[in-house]
Parts: sequence; C-alpha cells; structure tokens
Amino acid sequence: MEIKVVEFISDIIDSALESITERCIMVFPTRAAAELARSRFEPRWALQDVSWLTMEDFKTILLAEEKALLEDEKRLLALYQILEEKDKERFHIRSYGDLVNWGTNLFHFMQEFNEANKGVDDLLSLCEDQSLFLRAWQEVHIAHIHAILQRYKEFIEARGFGDRIFRLPLHEVSIPWQDQRIVLVNQFYYSKLEQELVLRCEEAHNDVILYYHEARIEGEHWQMPVFRPEESSAVKGLEDRLRIVECDSEEQAALAFLAANEAREEAVIIDANFRTKAYSVLFDDSILSPAQTLPITNSLLFRFLSMLNEIVQSQTGSPDFVPLRIMTCYLCDPAIPPLLVQDWDKTRQLRLEDEIFALADEEVLYLDINPKAQFERDPVYAEKYRLLAQICSRAFAFASEILNLNSIRELSEMCANALNPQQFCSREELDKTDVLEQYWTALANFMGSETLGIVADWRDIFQHPGAGIFGLWLDFLKPALLHYHTAKRSQPGWEVSNLLDCRNRSFRHVAFLQLVEGVIPQAPGAVWLLNEGQRARLGLLSYEVIRNWEHYYFFRLLLTAQSVQIYTYRNMEQNLKPSSFIGELLQWCPASVQKSKILAAAIFGAYKNPSRESLAAAIGKSSIFQHKNDTDFCVLPGDPQKDFGSESEIRFYSYDIALLARNPFVWYIQALRRLSSRKTELKESVSPILFGTLMHSYFSEILGKDPVRYSSASALKEAFTNMDRLKLALQSLSNSSEFYYKIPKNYNEEFLNNIISERLAMSMKEFYYRYLLPRLQNTSFELIPEGARPEDEKAFKELCRIEYEGKEYVLKIKGRADLRIHSPQMRYIVDFKTGSANSAQLLFYEWFYELIEHPERAEQLNSCFWMILDMQVNAKETVNEKKRLSYPADTRELLLECFNRGYATGRKSEDRHMLKNISRSDLIIEREEN
Repeated sequence: MEIKVVEFISDIIDSALESITERCIMVFPTRAAAELARSRFEPRWALQDVSWLTMEDFKTILLAEEKALLEDEKRLLALYQILEEKDKERFHIRSYGDLVNWGTNLFHFMQEFNEANKGVDDLLSLCEDQSLFLRAWQEVHIAHIHAILQRYKEFIEARGFGDRIFRLPLHEVSIPWQDQRIVLVNQFYYSKLEQELVLRCEEAHNDVILYYHEARIEGEHWQMPVFRPEESSAVKGLEDRLRIVECDSEEQAALAFLAANEAREEAVIIDANFRTKAYSVLFDDSILSPAQTLPITNSLLFRFLSMLNEIVQSQTGSPDFVPLRIMTCYLCDPAIPPLLVQDWDKTRQLRLEDEIFALADEEVLYLDINPKAQFERDPVYAEKYRLLAQICSRAFAFASEILNLNSIRELSEMCANALNPQQFCSREELDKTDVLEQYWTALANFMGSETLGIVADWRDIFQHPGAGIFGLWLDFLKPALLHYHTAKRSQPGWEVSNLLDCRNRSFRHVAFLQLVEGVIPQAPGAVWLLNEGQRARLGLLSYEVIRNWEHYYFFRLLLTAQSVQIYTYRNMEQNLKPSSFIGELLQWCPASVQKSKILAAAIFGAYKNPSRESLAAAIGKSSIFQHKNDTDFCVLPGDPQKDFGSESEIRFYSYDIALLARNPFVWYIQALRRLSSRKTELKESVSPILFGTLMHSYFSEILGKDPVRYSSASALKEAFTNMDRLKLALQSLSNSSEFYYKIPKNYNEEFLNNIISERLAMSMKEFYYRYLLPRLQNTSFELIPEGARPEDEKAFKELCRIEYEGKEYVLKIKGRADLRIHSPQMRYIVDFKTGSANSAQLLFYEWFYELIEHPERAEQLNSCFWMILDMQVNAKETVNEKKRLSYPADTRELLLECFNRGYATGRKSEDRHMLKNISRSDLIIEREEN
C-alpha cells in the first residue's frame, strides 16, 4: 500500500488521475468528486478500463448479497410488525409515527456499529466489556434491541429479504478485482470496516494507493491524519485574499454578500441550508449558477400534496374540523387555488384572502370538513365566504377520498384518476423537468411495501390507514430530485454547495455564507444508546472525528482558493456566535474583521421586491443612521387637521384613552386609523380576545339582555349560586353555533369545560355573596347588563373640547360596561376581568354613563373590577375623587401633547414593546438593554 501526499499548490484530482493504469478503480468520498474526475479524464481516455466509484459504491460492491436488501420505510414497516407489546411499552412506541424516529435511530446506530466492523451478534458482548462502564438501563436496552433484531431478521428472511446490518462480521469477502490498481482519493477518515475492505483488496493482489491533500499521516497509516493549516505553504498571502464580515443576522450576511459580488467562474457559496432559507429568494440567475436538479419538495405538485396531507392528518385528531391556519398557509399562495378552481384570476385571489382573514378576525380556528354546514347557515354568511367555501369543498373532497384508502393499490388508482399529478404541476415543471417520470417511478417503488408482502393489512400499521398511507407516501417522495430536460445557461455563476460535497473539489472563489458555531463546525448531535466516550472506545464515529474532518475540509477549501469571503454573525438571544474556526484562523492570519453597514430597512425592502436592480438600490441607499436622540426619531409626526378631518371630531371607545396614555404611536395606528396586522399565525388555543368574547356572552346568559328590577339581592341567589346551571351555561355556549368553530378542539377544550367552567361558576357564586349581597340585601335595585342599551347610550357623548391653532376639536366617547346596578342610594358600575385592569376604563364608564350629563351624581358612583379568576374585587385599580374630576383635563393634555410633539412610543419600557418593529422603538429598547 502506497501513501501519497499532495501539496495544496497542486489539484488533488489532477494528481490522482496521474496514477491511472490500464485497469483501475478510482474511489472518491463524494459523487460530485467522482463525476468531476471522470469528466476531466475523458479527453485523455485511451481505452483504459476505469471505474469511478464513491466509497459507498466501493462497499456495496464488496459486500453484495444475493438477497434483496430492505431500505428506508420498508425496514421500518417490517420492524413495526415484529414489535411486541413489552417492546412498545419499554421504548414508548404508541404508534407507527413514534416508531419512525426510534427505528431510524436504531438502524443508523447499527450501520455505525457495522462501520466499526461489528455485527448484530456483537451487541451482547458490549455488556461484558468492563471498559465501557455501561449503566444498568443500557444493558437492559441492548438485550432488548438484540432480541428485536433477531425477530426482525427472521421476519424479513421468511419473505426472501435481507438487511445490510446482518452482513457482519466478515468471513469471506469476494473481491471482484485482481491485479488492478485501486486509488482512494483524499478520504480523510476510514472506518474500521473500510480499512478491512481495503486490506482485503490488497491481499487479492491489487495495487492500493491512498492520496491525501496535505494532511499527513503520523504513525500507522490508518490513523486519522494530522492537519495543521498554519504550517501550510498556502498560508502565504492569505490575508490579502481573505475578507471576513461580521453581521447582525443571516439576512444581513446575504445582503452583504450580494453588495460585494457579481457572477464569477469557479465560484462556490458554502451554505448547507441555502435552499430552505428565506434569503435565498434574493439570489437570482444573474449571480447563481443554475442548478441542474430541483428537489421535488420545491415543486408546486409537492406543495399541493402537502396541503392535502395536512388536511388529512388533521382528521385523525379532530374529525370534521380542519384548522384554518392550514388553509391560510396554502391558499394565500396564488399558485394553489387555480389547481382547485378553474378561471382563477388576481381579483378572485385578493377576495379569497380577504375572506380568509375576515374569518380569522372573527377568531374562527376551524373549517368544517363539510363546508355547507358552516357557510350556508344563512344567505349573507354564504355570500360573504363564497370563494372560500368553493375552494375548501374541492380540497376537502380530495381529503375525504384519501381518508377512505385502505391500500397503496387504491392510492395508485386515485393518482391515475382524481389525483393525477399532471393536473397539479406547474407548466414549467411539465415542460422543463421529468416530474411525471420521477413521480410514477417513486410510486412504483413505494408499492413494493405491499406487492413484496412486507405489509399484508395496513390496519395493523395505522389506526387510520388512508391518512397513514398518504403521509408515508409523501415521506417516501421527499428525497426525489427533478432533472431539467436541457441544461440551463452555461454562463458564469456562483454554485451553491456544502462542505460535505466539496471535500475533493477546489474553487477560485469561495464564500462561506453562514460561518457560525453550530453550523460549521456543526453542533454535537444527540447520542443514542451509547455516550460519546463509549462510542469512541468502540471505534464508532464520534463528534471528535466529525469535528476534525470538518476542520480539515474547511481549511483545505479556504487555502486552495484564490479569494475567500467569510460571513458570520452573532445573536446573543439565540446563542449564536462566529465559528471557532474563525478564531483559530485569526490566531495565525493577520486579517481584519469588518462590520456590515447594511440596515435592516434594506432587508425588508429587498424582500418586498427581490429583483437585482431594486436590491442594488436598497443596498446602495443603506447606511448607518446616526441621531443624537433616538427617542425623537421614533415619534410619528402629527397634523391635527389631517388626522381628524374637517369635522374636527375625535372619537374614543372604552380602551382607546388608556392606549393613548400608554403609547400614542400605537393609538394612532390601531385606534385612530383602525389598522391591524393580518392574523397569519392562528394557534389552536384560547386567545385573550376569544376568552373575553366568551366571557361576555356567558354573562349575557347569566344576567340576561334587558334591564330588570328586583326587590332585594335575594332574588338573584338562584341565578348566581346554582353551580350546575352556571357550569352548564358555559358548556352550552362552547357548543353553540357562535363558538362551535372557535373553541380549540384539543386539551384547551377540556380545560375550558372541566376547569374554567368550575372556576367561573365559583366566581359568580362569590360575586353574589361578596359583592351583591352586602350592597343590595335590603334595597330594591335595577340590574342593567351589557346588552341593555337605551337609545341615548348608543350615540357618542362629548367629553371635552380642545382649542389648537385657532381651531376647536371635540372629543367624544362611547362604550359599554359589563354590568350596572342602580339603587335609590347608589349607582354601581362593574367590569369583569380575566387579565390586567386599568382604572382609566372605570373613569371612562363613569363619565359616559353619568358625569357628562349628571355631574352631581359623582358622590353616588361606585365602580370596580371583578377579577373573575381571582374571585374578588381588584383593590388596586380603583377610582378616587381626584382622578374622577381631572379625567377630562388629563385626556385633553394627552391629545395636546400629540398635537405639539407627534405620536411618541411611550415612556415606560413595557409600553414601547407594543408594535415595536413598526414604531422602531426596538432601537430604543436595544440601546436600553445594552
């Protein structure tokens, strides 16, 4: 065996090609490197017999078996069927979905165990190895896993299949090559199995050469190479061709790269997650080298199938209810609705989105699987949501058909008819890629689980066979790649790749777009069954090995390039910081770190219009904004004449004045202009707004909707103290048409009906004994609930007037209190609260109902908050005479300050957090926190 070390000044692939003989096997770490070497050799090919393999190809050929080997989901399906109840209980496997993660970890562990040249039967010997210091639970788990694997082996062999994990220990290996040269190119780390196979090849009279790229072997030739980048001759002049930029975020890093680069030849961006990142839309074909393949997960077809899958899976948990968030996510994509409804256009798309968000504004969480039941309850409602009902009817019909599937054969028939993929692909996918070929090929392979006899009855696997089969099908389809029929343009452009795929390649220009700790080098992964120390003792792949090869391939790529750009960022909240490789680099390379000057505003502008021209303009205008007083910068300028119109009337509802006092900027946006963000994240929980609406409806049930006179508080005892009636009232309300699609269909519903209903009933009972009875026991009174609104209380009432620059502005108010009680002596106002309370709201009600028209009633007023969950009056937020008398003047001063200074962001830090990204008070908050 010969070892050759090539300096970085030479190309490792070109050097390895010099070793080719008449009969030669070339082995590379990656497919990309093997294909590159083959293409370089073709011009000089002189009829030599040369094979171009990856290390995985090399092992597959040498460990070939006569039996067909199970892979992926077929393995897991077979494994699930042999699990006994005690196995499921021990490993917490309640369904096939639970097995996927556990089974994947099991097979991954066994493959690593194989790479350490150990077989399944070697598992039990681990318990006898005192050097491993196994814990008791590990020994028990190992014994159970060995037994499970033995049953799994019997199950698959009875059906004529094998599995690669049973190929070891090696006894006889049939070497198909003799008297040939085998060249292994820059494989930084060899597992024990790979070492054994290479030695067997050498014993079969083959000439073996190991190539390394400036990584030197010290000691035995199988020992992991030692690489010291600072000792490389390629370090000379590195600081002149190296640029390091520190940013505030990954988006800023992307923009900093785009600001500094154009398309180049032999250039690569190292970013393993590039295609899944939002900033990838900023990179167009003018700068990137076009990919020759497209993941099927990026196709319109897969997105449509994913929508159907989410609908289907939702029915396994809450039948008949489809979360609105699912349809919001997919139907707001303009490409999806045309797949369901013909003659779709932009006007209909905009109306559909309005319908979706109008439903969200009503706090609706779910759509009925039968849209007619939800939307056709009255003609007005049916017309209001006409498009949404039409689209959902079509989508839910597909979902219902999928739920009725019982086999892959039935799925195949559905795909050939109602769910034919040709109907759900984009025109570009059909014309320019092999999407249909890849789809039908994958489906044919997927059917193997059934036709090969691995699964006889899907009901043994899934409680809901249709949902389970369809979800499994999409998981099987995910790895597929679509290929373009003709190669795209060949003009220069940056290739997007990752450190793993660039192991044997060299580029003139290299840019690391996300060089942060945890990405490069990657963070330690969760270990399974054995810890890192035990894995290292057994010769399994450990984190130390992974980090060492990442270290080598990173510096190799960096030192072989003519120019290198490194983009990194830090975020203390997310615990993100620059890669430790940068720290090591700066210890021996006198390079400087630049700070990006691109503002977040440029990022938002770039996303809004991600064309190359607009992007360049946004970046060009961006610069660091410096202002002596950031507080003034975050003030929205005011113009009373424009803000309040020609009528010069300013209207307030019950919460508005308190909001104005807290954050004038937010008051202007939300209260005056009535602007609100669209609800895109619809969590299946009881939101504060929904809970408040539910409580008000509940009080209407208990208190009624009309004013009623009573002779004494005793007349209310039955209404406020009958616990069964009070609890039943909330449960009936939850199931009413008003809240049927608003109450979460999960644990929140149980919490509401079983715990909150009990607490509410107790709170009403306490309200009677602790509030009503002491005040109204010996007097007659009139009970006025929220729903009772005389004509004179439906109009706005004037609170005060403001003179400003020769013009008079009228401030008017209107609101509704939860409960009012009028007795001969007193006038009570009660507001029921589940969360925070502010006495300004009580002042608002006092002036609206009483003091504007009858200021002499001030001494008769008594207002308070009843805290529902605390079951008591809020003793802190109360009204006193001073606050009451100054309320109109205080409100006038708040508005005058806005007239003079504009709409500021609030004085308290907690108030500035409201709409902070719109008001840009986040700049003040960040400065204060730092």
